[in-house]
Amino acid sequence: MKNFFAKSISNLRFTSDDAEPADFYFFVNSRGKCGFVVYRLLWMVIVLAFFAAELAWEYRNNLIAHFPFYLTSWCELLVVIYVIWAWALALYGRHDGNSHVDSEIPSISGSHSKEEQLQSLREFQPTRTSLHSQKTKFTKLSAIRPDPPNRLGENNILRWFHKVFWFLYEVTFVSSMSVTSIYWIFLHSGNQGANIVFNLYRHGLNCIILTSDALVTRYPAHFAHWLYSYCLGVFYVFFTFVMYKISKHIDPHNSIIPQKIYWFLDWDSGSFAPVYLCIGMLPVTCLIQGLIILLHSIRLKVFSLCKP
Repeated sequence: MKNFFAKSISNLRFTSDDAEPADFYFFVNSRGKCGFVVYRLLWMVIVLAFFAAELAWEYRNNLIAHFPFYLTSWCELLVVIYVIWAWALALYGRHDGNSHVDSEIPSISGSHSKEEQLQSLREFQPTRTSLHSQKTKFTKLSAIRPDPPNRLGENNILRWFHKVFWFLYEVTFVSSMSVTSIYWIFLHSGNQGANIVFNLYRHGLNCIILTSDALVTRYPAHFAHWLYSYCLGVFYVFFTFVMYKISKHIDPHNSIIPQKIYWFLDWDSGSFAPVYLCIGMLPVTCLIQGLIILLHSIRLKVFSLCKP
């Protein structure tokens, strides 16, 4: 039991055992960095343009005060941060000369004697074999990617900004897919008027971006990370409860804080709907996290078929 919990906690980490910096700088089937920077730049420009236009529209219609209280708005902000971070990371990788360096096999030329050179190769081979077995195990257990991570050399250690982006990628994917599904299944109405463009942006473009990234990039994923997305959902439910209590004292007319943010989060009714929602989010987040792994599997399969 102790080993089980230790392994579970270990799986929640974002470590260099599961990825390498190069995974954040390239397309799945390419070592070219320039095209990847352009790809990230295009998505960033599109998202920022829509986001700025939406904020301007809400300001003109006196809706801007309600923006922070909706889960859709939280997901929008996540997508904005995500695309900016992704572009900055790709740009960093463009100028990082060590991001593409593969494991170096000991040189057999130079001033060393032939006996020393052969001994060096003998010492290197077991390490190489051991690492290969670890990589094979890794690709089966966690992030599915075309090339196993390179653990030789300090240059392939993930830095804090790689780990933060990895977190953003998975949490943004799960939250965007969840919110979009909830909207089109439970909240969508045919009467949208001029808001139809922004509804498609809020509940469509985000999923297109994340699905595209899951299929064409080398971003890693780990199934155990569903917990982070689930915690975000539970935190939002708690946030709505806190806002409900605050509004009773400082905003009784609901001029700033909406009286009922969503019909299934109506704290006035005294129902157990929020509790059921928290329970229901558990399988949903696991399912969507599994979708990321599935898309990565498709990515790997397509790559293997196209690879000469």
